[in-house]
Amino acid sequence: MDLQIPQIDTRLKDSIDQLNLSNDEPWTDSAYPNNRRERMVVSNNGIRSKIKTVDGNELDTIFIDRRGEQDNRSGRFLVICFEGNQTYYEMGMTRTPILKEHSVLGYNRPGFGESTGRPYPYYELNGAEAVLHYAQEELGFEDDDIIIYGWSIGGFPASYLAGQFPNIRGLMIDGTFDDLLPVVLNLVPGCLSMLG
Repeated sequence: MDLQIPQIDTRLKDSIDQLNLSNDEPWTDSAYPNNRRERMVVSNNGIRSKIKTVDGNELDTIFIDRRGEQDNRSGRFLVICFEGNQTYYEMGMTRTPILKEHSVLGYNRPGFGESTGRPYPYYELNGAEAVLHYAQEELGFEDDDIIIYGWSIGGFPASYLAGQFPNIRGLMIDGTFDDLLPVVLNLVPGCLSMLG
């Protein structure tokens, strides 16, 4: 069976052109993030690396180093970004600290992008610790220069790290919940409300 490529709405043309995608390229998750990933690396002098976790997973990371930029005091601070569900570092919240000229370390959670594993709690926490150790040991950032930024489900590993490493400069969490059940009960049919 041949893959049918949908016609692209002309209202999206400018957005498509910015992403460097064409009508000839399939509109798939694999084409979209890779293109943005490459653009992010090139436009920010980013460095991609794979970090090995204690459970054997490999995490795809990007590091944007702004420490050596003249007249940039924000660059000495590293913002480690913990994305939400179904987001990638090249499409998610890394943009905000990049625009604010901070150094940035983004990574794709286990099972997302080019990271191996599954997004289970155990792997998430091992991944978070591996990313923080990488920032400290390989990239040379002190705890007082590290800001942890978690969005949505990324607030889980971000909060965990803040508890394990109380000397970090700060923790920001956005759109994170502390109890999943009320969220689910708003989305499921009424007959399942007995779960609450």
